[in-house]
Amino acid sequence: MIAANTAAVAIAYLTVPPKLAGRVPNPLHISFAIRETGYAMIFFAGQVLINNCDIVLVKHFFLAREAGLYAAVAMVAESFLPSRPQSSTACSRWWPEPRKKSGKT
Repeated sequence: MIAANTAAVAIAYLTVPPKLAGRVPNPLHISFAIRETGYAMIFFAGQVLINNCDIVLVKHFFLAREAGLYAAVAMVAESFLPSRPQSSTACSRWWPEPRKKSGKT
């Protein structure tokens, strides 16, 4: 059964020629990519700072035993918090998607 599936995939791969389109011009320029990368780096650096500054403050203001206990509890609590949807929502709110071209395609 596995050999038959493997043979079928190999035959389909080797007999069907790829139909590639010609060269498509890229509407985005490198300056746009650099700017968006900068925005993303600033956003995620802020997220890292917000998520980790509490540990630094606790280490500074509390004794070692309490700071260690807080760090352990914070690590367990972070595993239950949904961080992915919040960051994607904030990112799409601050930097909306580029406008779509209107017209017939």
